[in-house]
Amino acid sequence: MSIELVRVAAAEQFQLAPGNHATREEGLCAMEAVAWLAGLPHSDKPACTSEILAGYVRHLNDHMPEEERHRLVAFLPDLIGTADRELDHVLNAYLAWQALHLFAPAALRAQDYEDEAELLEKQRRDYDAEDVVDSILKSWYRPDELPPLHWALIRAHKASRLAGWFYSQRNEWSRGVWGDTSYDSCATAAAGAAYQAYRTGCPHAWDLALFVLDEALTIVKARQLE
Repeated sequence: MSIELVRVAAAEQFQLAPGNHATREEGLCAMEAVAWLAGLPHSDKPACTSEILAGYVRHLNDHMPEEERHRLVAFLPDLIGTADRELDHVLNAYLAWQALHLFAPAALRAQDYEDEAELLEKQRRDYDAEDVVDSILKSWYRPDELPPLHWALIRAHKASRLAGWFYSQRNEWSRGVWGDTSYDSCATAAAGAAYQAYRTGCPHAWDLALFVLDEALTIVKARQLE
Protein backbone atom coordinates (compact mmCIF):
# COMPACT_ATOMS: atom_id res chain seq x y z
CA MET A 1 0.00 0.00 0.00
CA SER A 2 1.41 3.39 -0.97
CA ILE A 3 1.93 6.05 1.67
CA GLU A 4 -0.85 8.14 0.12
CA LEU A 5 -3.29 5.26 0.31
CA VAL A 6 -2.24 4.72 3.90
CA ARG A 7 -3.03 8.37 4.64
CA VAL A 8 -6.47 8.03 3.07
CA ALA A 9 -7.16 4.86 5.02
CA ALA A 10 -6.07 6.50 8.26
CA ALA A 11 -8.19 9.59 7.71
CA GLU A 12 -11.28 7.55 6.86
CA GLN A 13 -11.01 4.68 9.32
CA PHE A 14 -9.78 5.94 12.65
CA GLN A 15 -11.67 7.46 15.52
CA LEU A 16 -8.90 7.59 18.07
CA ALA A 17 -9.64 6.87 21.71
CA PRO A 18 -7.59 7.43 24.88
CA GLY A 19 -5.77 4.58 26.60
CA ASN A 20 -4.74 1.21 25.25
CA HIS A 21 -7.12 -1.54 24.24
CA ALA A 22 -7.06 -5.32 24.50
CA THR A 23 -8.34 -5.74 20.93
CA ARG A 24 -8.87 -3.55 17.90
CA GLU A 25 -12.58 -4.08 18.24
CA GLU A 26 -12.48 -2.29 21.60
CA GLY A 27 -10.91 0.80 20.04
CA LEU A 28 -7.65 2.27 18.84
CA CYS A 29 -5.28 4.80 20.31
CA ALA A 30 -2.87 6.57 17.95
CA MET A 31 -0.08 4.02 18.29
CA GLU A 32 -2.43 1.06 18.01
CA ALA A 33 -3.63 2.65 14.77
CA VAL A 34 0.00 2.83 13.58
CA ALA A 35 0.34 -0.91 14.26
CA TRP A 36 -2.78 -1.52 12.18
CA LEU A 37 -1.50 0.59 9.30
CA ALA A 38 1.86 -1.17 9.38
CA GLY A 39 0.25 -4.61 9.33
CA LEU A 40 1.68 -5.48 12.73
CA PRO A 41 0.07 -7.27 15.70
CA HIS A 42 -2.22 -5.15 17.86
CA SER A 43 -0.09 -3.08 20.23
CA ASP A 44 0.40 0.49 21.38
CA LYS A 45 4.16 -0.10 21.07
CA PRO A 46 4.62 -1.18 17.44
CA ALA A 47 8.16 -2.20 16.56
CA CYS A 48 8.11 0.01 13.46
CA THR A 49 8.07 3.26 15.46
CA SER A 50 10.72 5.02 17.50
CA GLU A 51 10.10 4.31 21.18
CA ILE A 52 10.71 7.99 21.88
CA LEU A 53 8.17 9.23 19.36
CA ALA A 54 5.71 6.54 20.41
CA GLY A 55 5.94 7.66 24.04
CA TYR A 56 5.33 11.27 23.05
CA VAL A 57 2.34 10.37 20.87
CA ARG A 58 0.79 8.05 23.46
CA HIS A 59 0.83 10.81 26.05
CA LEU A 60 -0.70 13.32 23.66
CA ASN A 61 -3.34 10.81 22.59
CA ASP A 62 -4.36 10.12 26.17
CA HIS A 63 -4.59 13.77 27.22
CA MET A 64 -5.91 15.59 24.18
CA PRO A 65 -9.60 16.50 24.21
CA GLU A 66 -11.62 14.42 21.78
CA GLU A 67 -11.98 17.29 19.32
CA GLU A 68 -8.18 17.67 19.18
CA ARG A 69 -7.13 14.02 19.26
CA HIS A 70 -8.17 13.33 15.68
CA ARG A 71 -5.45 15.72 14.51
CA LEU A 72 -2.94 12.98 15.33
CA VAL A 73 -4.31 10.85 12.50
CA ALA A 74 -2.45 12.90 9.88
CA PHE A 75 0.86 11.93 11.52
CA LEU A 76 0.26 8.20 11.85
CA PRO A 77 1.66 7.04 8.47
CA ASP A 78 4.87 9.02 9.05
CA LEU A 79 5.46 7.23 12.35
CA ILE A 80 5.94 3.95 10.47
CA GLY A 81 9.60 3.16 9.87
CA THR A 82 11.00 5.59 12.44
CA ALA A 83 12.54 3.01 14.79
CA ASP A 84 16.25 3.80 15.03
CA ARG A 85 18.04 3.43 18.36
CA GLU A 86 20.87 5.64 17.12
CA LEU A 87 18.43 8.55 16.96
CA ASP A 88 16.81 8.07 20.35
CA HIS A 89 19.16 10.41 22.22
CA VAL A 90 18.75 13.03 19.45
CA LEU A 91 14.97 12.89 19.74
CA ASN A 92 15.14 13.01 23.54
CA ALA A 93 17.33 16.11 23.38
CA TYR A 94 15.01 17.77 20.87
CA LEU A 95 11.84 17.08 22.87
CA ALA A 96 13.48 18.24 26.10
CA TRP A 97 14.66 21.46 24.46
CA GLN A 98 11.16 22.22 23.19
CA ALA A 99 9.65 21.43 26.58
CA LEU A 100 11.90 24.06 28.16
CA HIS A 101 11.85 26.63 25.37
CA LEU A 102 8.36 26.25 23.90
CA PHE A 103 5.89 24.52 26.22
CA ALA A 104 7.06 26.04 29.51
CA PRO A 105 7.16 29.63 28.16
CA ALA A 106 3.72 29.13 26.61
CA ALA A 107 2.38 28.07 30.00
CA LEU A 108 4.03 31.07 31.68
CA ARG A 109 2.52 33.49 29.15
CA ALA A 110 -0.92 31.95 29.59
CA GLN A 111 -0.68 33.03 33.24
CA ASP A 112 0.80 36.49 32.44
CA TYR A 113 4.40 35.69 33.39
CA GLU A 114 5.87 37.37 30.33
CA ASP A 115 9.23 38.30 31.87
CA GLU A 116 9.82 34.77 33.11
CA ALA A 117 8.85 33.34 29.72
CA GLU A 118 11.30 35.62 27.91
CA LEU A 119 14.08 34.81 30.35
CA LEU A 120 13.59 31.08 29.83
CA GLU A 121 13.54 31.45 26.05
CA LYS A 122 16.84 33.33 26.09
CA GLN A 123 18.77 30.45 27.63
CA ARG A 124 20.97 28.65 25.12
CA ARG A 125 22.14 25.79 27.33
CA ASP A 126 19.92 23.17 28.86
CA TYR A 127 21.36 23.45 32.34
CA ASP A 128 20.95 27.24 32.32
CA ALA A 129 17.29 26.81 31.38
CA GLU A 130 16.92 24.23 34.16
CA ASP A 131 18.38 26.76 36.61
CA VAL A 132 15.87 29.39 35.48
CA VAL A 133 13.00 26.96 36.05
CA ASP A 134 14.38 26.10 39.49
CA SER A 135 14.63 29.79 40.34
CA ILE A 136 11.07 30.50 39.20
CA LEU A 137 9.61 27.59 41.13
CA LYS A 138 11.52 28.49 44.31
CA SER A 139 10.16 32.02 44.16
CA TRP A 140 6.55 30.84 44.15
CA TYR A 141 4.37 29.68 46.98
CA ARG A 142 3.86 25.92 46.66
CA PRO A 143 0.34 24.88 47.68
CA ASP A 144 -0.42 21.28 48.62
CA GLU A 145 -2.09 20.80 45.26
CA LEU A 146 0.14 22.25 42.59
CA PRO A 147 -1.57 24.22 39.78
CA PRO A 148 -0.98 23.39 36.08
CA LEU A 149 1.65 26.13 35.68
CA HIS A 150 3.84 24.55 38.32
CA TRP A 151 3.42 21.16 36.68
CA ALA A 152 4.27 22.54 33.23
CA LEU A 153 7.61 23.79 34.54
CA ILE A 154 8.25 20.64 36.55
CA ARG A 155 7.56 18.42 33.54
CA ALA A 156 9.79 20.52 31.27
CA HIS A 157 12.61 20.44 33.83
CA LYS A 158 12.21 16.66 34.22
CA ALA A 159 12.35 16.14 30.45
CA SER A 160 15.63 18.03 30.27
CA ARG A 161 17.21 16.14 33.15
CA LEU A 162 16.11 12.79 31.72
CA ALA A 163 17.46 13.64 28.27
CA GLY A 164 20.86 14.33 29.78
CA TRP A 165 20.86 11.23 31.92
CA PHE A 166 19.74 8.94 29.11
CA TYR A 167 22.39 10.35 26.82
CA SER A 168 25.09 9.48 29.34
CA GLN A 169 23.69 5.95 29.73
CA ARG A 170 22.76 5.21 26.11
CA ASN A 171 25.44 2.56 25.60
CA GLU A 172 24.64 0.63 28.76
CA TRP A 173 22.95 -2.75 28.63
CA SER A 174 19.86 -1.26 30.27
CA ARG A 175 19.40 1.26 27.42
CA GLY A 176 18.96 3.99 29.99
CA VAL A 177 16.26 2.27 31.98
CA TRP A 178 16.87 2.79 35.67
CA GLY A 179 14.53 1.74 38.46
CA ASP A 180 11.01 2.82 37.55
CA THR A 181 12.24 5.22 34.84
CA SER A 182 10.87 4.00 31.53
CA TYR A 183 12.76 4.29 28.27
CA ASP A 184 10.28 6.86 26.94
CA SER A 185 10.17 8.90 30.16
CA CYS A 186 11.80 11.99 28.61
CA ALA A 187 9.26 12.02 25.78
CA THR A 188 6.40 11.50 28.21
CA ALA A 189 7.60 14.37 30.39
CA ALA A 190 7.87 16.65 27.36
CA ALA A 191 4.36 15.77 26.23
CA GLY A 192 3.24 16.30 29.82
CA ALA A 193 4.61 19.84 29.71
CA ALA A 194 2.48 20.49 26.61
CA TYR A 195 -0.58 19.07 28.35
CA GLN A 196 -0.01 21.20 31.43
CA ALA A 197 0.41 24.27 29.18
CA TYR A 198 -3.04 23.44 27.82
CA ARG A 199 -4.37 23.22 31.37
CA THR A 200 -3.00 26.69 32.16
CA GLY A 201 -5.25 28.10 29.44
CA CYS A 202 -2.70 28.37 26.64
CA PRO A 203 -4.94 28.59 23.54
CA HIS A 204 -2.43 27.05 21.16
CA ALA A 205 -0.87 24.35 23.34
CA TRP A 206 -1.92 21.50 21.05
CA ASP A 207 -0.76 23.41 17.98
CA LEU A 208 2.66 23.63 19.60
CA ALA A 209 2.63 19.96 20.58
CA LEU A 210 1.86 18.87 17.02
CA PHE A 211 4.41 21.28 15.59
CA VAL A 212 7.04 19.58 17.76
CA LEU A 213 5.88 16.15 16.59
CA ASP A 214 6.14 17.26 12.97
CA GLU A 215 9.64 18.65 13.51
CA ALA A 216 10.73 15.46 15.30
CA LEU A 217 9.56 13.41 12.32
CA THR A 218 11.50 15.75 10.06
CA ILE A 219 14.64 15.04 12.08
CA VAL A 220 14.16 11.30 11.57
CA LYS A 221 13.54 11.65 7.84
CA ALA A 222 16.63 13.84 7.41
CA ARG A 223 18.83 11.31 9.20
CA GLN A 224 17.42 8.46 7.12
CA LEU A 225 18.38 10.31 3.93
CA GLU A 226 22.00 10.82 5.00
